[in-house]
Amino acid sequence: MLLAASTSTTPVGVTLKMDGNLTNVSGSASVRAQTVSAAGGKIVLQSRPGNGDAAVYPSVGSETGAVLAVTNATGTDVLAPGTRDFSFGADFRTVSGGKNDGDNLIQRGLADDSGQYKIELDSGSAVCVVKGSRKTATVRIGHVIAPNVWYRVNCSRTGSEIALTLTRIDSGAEWRSRTNSVVGSVATKSVGTPLTVGGKLTPKLAIAAWEPDQFNGTIDNAFMRVNR
Repeated sequence: MLLAASTSTTPVGVTLKMDGNLTNVSGSASVRAQTVSAAGGKIVLQSRPGNGDAAVYPSVGSETGAVLAVTNATGTDVLAPGTRDFSFGADFRTVSGGKNDGDNLIQRGLADDSGQYKIELDSGSAVCVVKGSRKTATVRIGHVIAPNVWYRVNCSRTGSEIALTLTRIDSGAEWRSRTNSVVGSVATKSVGTPLTVGGKLTPKLAIAAWEPDQFNGTIDNAFMRVNR
């Protein structure tokens, strides 16, 4: 499932359940979900024992692309944390043969936008980027991701701290990294900018042809939560 949260004292929001339907949305924040494809690319559901279904993305070497997109359903930008504390992340499993170099797990905003937050796999390691009105913070965990293994990754902004946590789900092994950086308000220029899972999209919901950052593998339980 995918969680994208609205603003409240307690981080609650909407749920995009991958259990039987990639774009089944419910919850309190007003958003829409859809799959964006290129060259016939598809995201398919696969059973994850004990966890319902998960989303399987195009294979390594495929010329196709596919990304899940969550967008605001109204003029209120529930996907922009602004100056508030927030967190985002996902469960994921990569596949053998992939370089995991710039593969996007979850992202909102491009590098040239006024605000951005994303988690990517760069050279096989988890990286979180949070860009605000004042500066950009980058946090990296040096542990190299093993293929065909489920991990959980979470990045959060609490006050001035940006923290990244990676957990190997089968063993419980955990790695952490953090930095202190007053990044300012985190918001994109357009309320229509999508929150993406598994790749990079433009604000007009097109796969970024110059560098799609397509994820190869399986993603589950992607989320974004905002506190007041």
